[in-house]
Amino acid sequence: VDENTGKAISGATIELVHTDKLGHYFPEGEEVIDSIFYNPRVFGYMKSSETGEFKAHSIRPSGYPDDEGLFTPAHVHFAIHAPGYRPYYSEFLLGDDANFTSEGSIKYSDHGEESLIAESNTTDGVLSYSITIPLQKKNQTQKIK
Repeated sequence: VDENTGKAISGATIELVHTDKLGHYFPEGEEVIDSIFYNPRVFGYMKSSETGEFKAHSIRPSGYPDDEGLFTPAHVHFAIHAPGYRPYYSEFLLGDDANFTSEGSIKYSDHGEESLIAESNTTDGVLSYSITIPLQKKNQTQKIK
């Protein structure tokens, strides 16, 4: 959605990347030597609909220990590109992950940044997540929190 108006943005290109059920981005034993070899197993590309929505069907990703040994909750990396808007590269966390505190903040250090959190819903035995991701117009001054 447009950050200022809340209006849907159709035709945005979305890339999603996440881990497998064991918390791995790459097959066990493979090492990423250089960023040009970055080729995760679980990823997808899509476009937003006229209502600004997109759907992706996948497995549930798993969290993993970070470089400091603290556990990172399950999350999905994304890149969004839409004409007239700044590209947005970030991640959203799965809100039902057990690695959250009761206040909803994550247990691992996030350096005080606010995280996007996808809310879970189960319908007819199928687990799904929803999230609203705000995009800034290219000529808009960036908000600093």
